[in-house]
Amino acid sequence: MSKVKKRSLGVEKRWVRKSDGRLEAFNRSKIRLGVLKAGASRKQASQVTNTITKSVRMRELFNNVEGKKEVSSARLSNVVIAELQKINSDAAERFSNYRVRNQKTRGTRIPFGTSTQSRENAVATDESQRLMYNNRVNALVSEVSSISQQTSNITNNIESLNDQVQSLPTRITRVRQNNYRALTHLETDQASLSEMWSQLSPNLRAITSQRSETVHFKTRELQSVLTQHQRNSNYDLGNLQNTESGLSQLRLTLSDIQSQIATSLTPIQKQYQNIDKELRMAESTVTLVSDASFPWIEEETPI
Repeated sequence: MSKVKKRSLGVEKRWVRKSDGRLEAFNRSKIRLGVLKAGASRKQASQVTNTITKSVRMRELFNNVEGKKEVSSARLSNVVIAELQKINSDAAERFSNYRVRNQKTRGTRIPFGTSTQSRENAVATDESQRLMYNNRVNALVSEVSSISQQTSNITNNIESLNDQVQSLPTRITRVRQNNYRALTHLETDQASLSEMWSQLSPNLRAITSQRSETVHFKTRELQSVLTQHQRNSNYDLGNLQNTESGLSQLRLTLSDIQSQIATSLTPIQKQYQNIDKELRMAESTVTLVSDASFPWIEEETPI
């Protein structure tokens, strides 16, 4: 049996685990070619390859995984770089730089022998794809945050209107205490508004709370998924389809909530605004007369 055949048999059952999970048979010729293309001489390439092959035969690099002797491609590359560093540091640096670039652009799978111009074009293409991907992810993150904020604003608007309605009796009492006798319908209008609000607000709060919590739950889910997308090194926009579909459904849900709440709140808000407008006029009159600082005649009023 020839030495070449014996050598082949010595390594044929050794495997390299690639970064994408694939198994590839150990190939000394591939290592030698890679070292040569990194700039090492033939003698140096043979020296590094022989050292690696010896380690393979001595089972120093490989682990037994499910009955197969395998080593990760990252570990094998590190060993090649370490051996090459001993005899040609420039070639070791080029080999290492290629490995780093290949990790960043593995979606394009640039062959090691590709020309410099072709490599630069491929890297530029992948960088453009990365920017498009990251810009889209960031836009989705921003939109999810906006939906979450708009949902919170619905609850805040309800509570703000509640505070405004509840403040009316105190405001009316204050102007009456300052002898403002006009707009006698203020008390009646305020009582009518308070009754309407007391009947509407409990159900409105319950519906808003329930549906808002659903939206917030889904936005948290999408934010978690988008965080994973931000860490992903596979810049395929197709990976975002499920997220975009979920976001589209969330937009519809938010729009439906806003429409439902607006329909219920609009009559109340209009009635409040009418009372508030007249009450502001009364408050301004009281303030103006108060600033004049002249004594009132008994039973005299600002009107």
